[in-house]
Amino acid sequence: MIYFVDYIKYFNIRYWEGRKLWSTLVLATRNFTRTVWVHIDDHDTKILLEKTTVINLLIGFAVATKHFLREEDGRLYEDLEPLISNIHSKLPAFSQETQQKLCSKQRLTLWDQFLHRTLKPHLRADKEGGGTNLIHNYNLPLEISLYLSSYVHNNFKKKRIDVPTAQNMHNCINTMVDCLSQFERVLRSPIPLAYSIHLVQTVWIYCLSLPFQLVSVATWSTIPIVFFTSVVLFGVERIGAEIENPFGYDDNDLPLDDFCG
Repeated sequence: MIYFVDYIKYFNIRYWEGRKLWSTLVLATRNFTRTVWVHIDDHDTKILLEKTTVINLLIGFAVATKHFLREEDGRLYEDLEPLISNIHSKLPAFSQETQQKLCSKQRLTLWDQFLHRTLKPHLRADKEGGGTNLIHNYNLPLEISLYLSSYVHNNFKKKRIDVPTAQNMHNCINTMVDCLSQFERVLRSPIPLAYSIHLVQTVWIYCLSLPFQLVSVATWSTIPIVFFTSVVLFGVERIGAEIENPFGYDDNDLPLDDFCG
């Protein structure tokens, strides 16, 4: 039972760590936005347009992170494309060649698409394409952070912001990239397979041996007792597996769409 409790705590921690990281990402985005809007003087239309564009990129970073964690590549999404449409780049996630490759996703069989949506990220390489992922996951959020850093650098060179303001904006970007890296750690660090198998075996052995422990005392009441005990133990075990990846589409996952909204 100690192993069982530790197992549930492990996945509960992953879920709430994901939630705390999203709060940190929101905080960094708000701080960067406030600094841009207040400290950069928009005395002409061009600067105002730049400010609006960079704020759209900040929101785009969060939306791109959502799609990145769900292993959805590219930028052609209704909630993402309008935010970064002004960016013209040859970086992998922005390039036209990459978009053409990603369009091949539509030609996958229904079974391949099902595997990609349902398998855990660390299992997809074994099931898809004979050991290689059918769809490469380009790190679009990281590339957006390059543009945000460039924006800060250019404004500092043009003396629109002072050193403390530039440092504060760089700190916000560093926090956003740090959240992205920690999201990846949660996503791609599954529970060790041997531990998971051992726990399932322990639950089975306990449930199968429980009737022999109770029958002499509880007689016919053993049946409902064992039934409800098994339902509880196996149910909680499956809950742990359900929230191993808290970034999907299931009802028990984090509401990433609401966070981005």
